[in-house]
Amino acid sequence: ARAGLEFRDTIGLIGAAVSDHPEIEKICHGVRDAGGKISLASIRADSLTPSLLEAALESGAKTLTLAPEAGTQRLRELIGKGLTEEDILNATSEAAKMGLKRLRLYFMVGLPGETDADIEAISGMVSKITEQGIGHITVSACGFTPKPGTPLEREAMAPRKVIRGRLDMLRRSLSPKRGVEIAFESPNSTFLQGIISRGDRRLGRVLARLMEITSVRLGNWQKALAAEGLSGEWFACRGRPAEEILPWGHIGVER
Repeated sequence: ARAGLEFRDTIGLIGAAVSDHPEIEKICHGVRDAGGKISLASIRADSLTPSLLEAALESGAKTLTLAPEAGTQRLRELIGKGLTEEDILNATSEAAKMGLKRLRLYFMVGLPGETDADIEAISGMVSKITEQGIGHITVSACGFTPKPGTPLEREAMAPRKVIRGRLDMLRRSLSPKRGVEIAFESPNSTFLQGIISRGDRRLGRVLARLMEITSVRLGNWQKALAAEGLSGEWFACRGRPAEEILPWGHIGVER
């Protein structure tokens, strides 16, 4: 980090679980003491200590990013996100007391077993946070993609129509809220992620076809898939039964 400060005044701390680093507070304080600014990736609400928050804010960090992922405890537990709403609200309350003005929240829609009540709970959580005094909240949401190597890798992915409906519902509930900005990922982008992350070696031929095309829009993907006798829905949206051998199953990871 100190070497990086010779070239830039801001040090970005990124990672799948950056707040779980055993010396994250020491790093933040070190960057601050060296006169640098800190940009933090999404951190776990239950790992956000006053000391870490203080170091980030004093170094010039403008935005705190949290990823509740779902609006209800039931869905958070389903995806292995053990955060409680109390954890989240305690973190945002502490941030508000220390003067944070901007907050970004990440959510997923289209999770297995999701209901309208789960979507409404997202809006309810955002309302509680706005009451704490944070002036600007960005709610980012995208469709859920069952990723290889995760506990839900065999789950079906929600069709684009369902994801679009969930995002529309969330948009309607959030739009009237003052100080809340909405940033949603396109269901088409989510669909492409599902194809790429859940596909098998046959996608190699599809990619070769796309190399000859200047645009990789969804329509061109679908044409390339059809030319190989393949279906994007089959790769992305289909659930995998327990007896099916997965294309990535030979890669040793703990699920």
